[in-house]
Amino acid sequence: MLTRRLSREKRELGAIAKPVSRATGISVDELRSGSRRRDVVDAKKRFLRAALAEGRRFTEVASWLGITVSALSRYERKNTSHKSKPDTQKSLVGLVR
Repeated sequence: MLTRRLSREKRELGAIAKPVSRATGISVDELRSGSRRRDVVDAKKRFLRAALAEGRRFTEVASWLGITVSALSRYERKNTSHKSKPDTQKSLVGLVR
């Protein structure tokens, strides 16, 4: 039996990045760069959360940022505080199938 997944309209990752860019003062190009500056890293973390909230998968986000899924996963683990642990668990639900 075939089942269909209901898919809602997803915004492009660039459209998700624009509000993050405006809020943080980090350009979209810089967000996609390999910079390790603290402010850029914080902006990337904010973008990751926004993209996951929009229903994007780690693979999509990692590809858009130009990093591996493994690096993105490590990045999320390292940069997630204990206070936001329930949110992290919620974002990882889509990975286990």
